[in-house]
Amino acid sequence: HYFDEHEIRILELLADQAAIALNNAQLYQQIQAYAEDLEQRVIERTHQLQQAKEHAEGILNASNDALFLMDKHGTIYQTNPGFNQQFGYQPDKLTSFDTFIIPLYLDEFQKTLQTVIETKTSQRIEIVAKRRDQSQFPADALLSPIINGVVEIVCSLRDITLQKQVEAELREALEREKELNDLK
Repeated sequence: HYFDEHEIRILELLADQAAIALNNAQLYQQIQAYAEDLEQRVIERTHQLQQAKEHAEGILNASNDALFLMDKHGTIYQTNPGFNQQFGYQPDKLTSFDTFIIPLYLDEFQKTLQTVIETKTSQRIEIVAKRRDQSQFPADALLSPIINGVVEIVCSLRDITLQKQVEAELREALEREKELNDLK
């Protein structure tokens, strides 16, 4: 049996449709493979990010220094146990640094924060901090930028009461030495 022109044309159209279907099936398989590859990459990257987060939180939580994280506006969104213990606040119940810095030092702290944001470099400042019970102490504050798409700042506060006492004692001893030399 020979095919007439009409039957040949129908067979050609069927062959074209079969080729298109085959091509679509191959494209679908490629898309599925690509989607599976992307999904695997997302899983791996999520795992890496989780490990990095746990590592950073481990460091943050293990430090005896009072540490807190804030955004570029000065809003505190995380404190470590050292901070909570030293200042007497419940974990992460603090939202602003003006709660624990005496008013006399607020402007200077704010200016230092702006310098850190603008220069993207760490800055150190001495302040007088106050605990929840309103007791005060001299503190060394180190503000350091964390740049990961958005600017965040980690601040480390260290009680320097002992250091200030030693400095005062040394000044007094130096004054007495000077007085003794003058008497001689």
